[in-house]
Amino acid sequence: MFECNEQGSVAVISGDDPLNTDFLPRVRTLIDECLQKRPPKIVINLRSVPLIDGAGLELLWDTRDQCMRRGGMMELAAANPLCRDIITCTPLAEQFVLFDDVLTAVGSFAQ
Repeated sequence: MFECNEQGSVAVISGDDPLNTDFLPRVRTLIDECLQKRPPKIVINLRSVPLIDGAGLELLWDTRDQCMRRGGMMELAAANPLCRDIITCTPLAEQFVLFDDVLTAVGSFAQ
């Protein structure tokens, strides 16, 4: 199940379900809540996410764009080897920095 925790002004979305079509409605709801903040600062913690499918990749891309349009940003953190490979094999790899851990990703917003 996915949930959102605040670390300062940054929303950290974490979960242990796949980031795929079956679980996207819950993640979208959390993201929509985070996008209400100005500027939105979101970290998606992928540590326990076992898999990302095409719909999940599209959600990541759309969320990044929505954050940027609102003057914010979204970062990815702690991707397991499979999720890291999935992301790096797509054009998304050029659009995201894959942080090794959540703390570093959250800290990137302070720069």
